[in-house]
Amino acid sequence: MRTVVPIDPPDDPMVEDALALGAAVRAARTTARLPLVEAAEALGMSRQTLINIETGQGGVSLSTVLKAARALGVSLFAVPSQQREVVRRAIRTARDSKFSDLDDA
Repeated sequence: MRTVVPIDPPDDPMVEDALALGAAVRAARTTARLPLVEAAEALGMSRQTLINIETGQGGVSLSTVLKAARALGVSLFAVPSQQREVVRRAIRTARDSKFSDLDDA
């Protein structure tokens, strides 16, 4: 069995397109060290469907994408446009703080 190498989540927490959401899903899966085939089976979808989600390809229903994201711990927030920058900064600050705390441990 191949080793799953974790990849970092996207730097920008704002998901503006399918590619960004797919990158976040892939980062969550690899951080959990779940091989693609095992994750797809656990999610009840084909390997190709999960590949399509992770690469931002079309042809996958929104409910399927959200199911995969939720199961892998990727959260989505609906934030009014006038509040996006405030929320974006807060998420980055919290994430940077969490990672710096881990570095100190």
